[in-house]
Amino acid sequence: MTRQFLLVLIFFWQALAQASTPTLRLEMTLLKDPQARLSIEQVAASEFTPLKNNQVLGFVAGSVWVRLQVRPAQGGPEQGPRSFTLRIGPNNLEQIDLFFQRDGQWVQQVRGALTPQASRACPDYLHCFALDAWPPDAAPLYLRIEHRGFTAPQIEVDTPDSLPADVATRTRNVTISMVIGLGLLAVGIVLLLTDRSRLLLIFCGFQLSILLHVASNAGLLATAWPSASGTTLATLNALFLSLRVAMTGLLAWAVIQPHQPTRPYLQGGGLLLLLCAGSAILIFSDDKQIGIQLVTVAYALIPFWQLYGAWSARALTPSHRRVLLGASLVYILMLVFGVLPILFDRPLLSEFAQFHHVTDWRLNGAPIALVFLWLTMMERSLQRRTRAKELEALRRQAEAAKLHQSEADERGALIDMLTHELKNPLGTIRFALASLRQQPPLSGDAQQRLQTIDVSTRRMDELVERVANFAKVERIAPKVNPLPLDAAALIQDLLSDLPRSETWEVQVPEGATFRCDRQLLCVVLENLMTNASKYALPGEPVRIEVALLKGEGLVQTPGQTPGQTDGRTPGQTGGLRPRLTRPLDPAVTDRWVRVEISNGVDPASIPDPASVFDRYYRHPNFQNKSGMGLGLSVAKSIAQKIRGEVSYRHSNGRVFFVLTVPA
Repeated sequence: MTRQFLLVLIFFWQALAQASTPTLRLEMTLLKDPQARLSIEQVAASEFTPLKNNQVLGFVAGSVWVRLQVRPAQGGPEQGPRSFTLRIGPNNLEQIDLFFQRDGQWVQQVRGALTPQASRACPDYLHCFALDAWPPDAAPLYLRIEHRGFTAPQIEVDTPDSLPADVATRTRNVTISMVIGLGLLAVGIVLLLTDRSRLLLIFCGFQLSILLHVASNAGLLATAWPSASGTTLATLNALFLSLRVAMTGLLAWAVIQPHQPTRPYLQGGGLLLLLCAGSAILIFSDDKQIGIQLVTVAYALIPFWQLYGAWSARALTPSHRRVLLGASLVYILMLVFGVLPILFDRPLLSEFAQFHHVTDWRLNGAPIALVFLWLTMMERSLQRRTRAKELEALRRQAEAAKLHQSEADERGALIDMLTHELKNPLGTIRFALASLRQQPPLSGDAQQRLQTIDVSTRRMDELVERVANFAKVERIAPKVNPLPLDAAALIQDLLSDLPRSETWEVQVPEGATFRCDRQLLCVVLENLMTNASKYALPGEPVRIEVALLKGEGLVQTPGQTPGQTDGRTPGQTGGLRPRLTRPLDPAVTDRWVRVEISNGVDPASIPDPASVFDRYYRHPNFQNKSGMGLGLSVAKSIAQKIRGEVSYRHSNGRVFFVLTVPA
């Protein structure tokens, strides 16, 4: 609640800041000269319409004439002072001509941003005309204003007594405005030093663009750079406006971007930046008025674009959404009272205009900056809560991993103990069988029973040995920086230890290598190859096809063919089309090698894809074959340890097990 109150207080304090009470008053009327062809004599004879001070005129072509009648303020003396000063603003008005009659002749004085700086008499950076005599019979004064851009003249009249107070008031207000802007920039820089985020970087750029534009509008830039020409300063002022609007759009985008904005929102942001870029190009090419009109349109679209972004962003928290929607609606109200009178010259809009768009020194970015800082604090609070949740989740994962490791260690110790305890009685049984065979010849039935006991003993011994080996392999940590292994040589070595070697068909491209732990890789390949050999249809070959991958593409290389082939010539890849079950991790490497091992299988014996890698899974049709259903499960878990993957598919009467590992 305190932050909302502070935002409203600063906003209205700036909006209601006023100068001191004048001792003279002005009666002003307006005449537009679109072709800029009227002479002072023609203007003096023309009809004028009422004009209110600080009335926003918008974009006007040609010249604007203002007729001034200087009167004593209500309750003041009937006869005015012997001298007074006209103060015209803002500082960026390009040319201001004052006409008045003296001794029956028209006298002309010239001020404006394009005139030499020495002629600017106001110490508070406005354009001043010092008149040393009260006009006889209250004769009118005529101002001609020519400005490429939106026009919102501020005209004041001061006596020698009131001038110092008014100058001091405006100087104080401009100084306060700049101090607030500099303070917000300093806050942004401090936050950026502690949290180097893109959002804070854009905020600092946004606040810097505001300071540059306010300084240019207030005349501070002209004072700091006295050698600059009026044309250069006017161009810079327009460019600072374009930069300010662009940074406003970027800041709005930076607030929404982390929260999953929709595609139309992002496209709208690109369009707004294109408008600002086009505006800057037009300003550089001396089409200043069109450029400023273009950037003003962009500025008018930003709050509606941001309102859509706050409404449609998918990942915004409810509190963030409420703040952004409220800020966008307030921004739209500012648009109604500031920007629309510039784009549309309507008396009703001008009547309620409180800001002269970004020419007003009060618009130093404080409201937008305070909303942004509020959102930043909310974001930081949300990040702290998120980090706390992540740390808690990591703690739980660590505890779960520790518990899992403890269970794995206990399981390994149990397996080692059981292996040892089972090996001893199995050895005793085998010794007893050998002793029985040395006895006198036994009957045929007894001999058959001894043979059954011997086969069962050997099978049990093989199972115990395999379980022990699997448990040991799963506890092995892979090497950190393994040396490359020649794929063809490694596969050939493994084939030499397997049965049915005459029915293998192998395709390996030249130069194919594995870059992973040899011991663990051999366990994976041996399990996959043994599984294919065990369950292959009689008389059908088992195929091994190797391919090199880069990203998700197949690398075509000349091939070599160890072992028996099906008649394909070296260099063919066997029609292998690598399939990805998940994206390859570019953080590991951008080159991969894929080994596809396939065998024919009876349609009634195809493994269940959902269970094929489960521990102890075996198809019902193969329960009579040796094994415990551990091989594929172990192969998959070990492949993950060496940063690889094992996947399964079946097609056209064949099953395919695919191993992908770094090359």
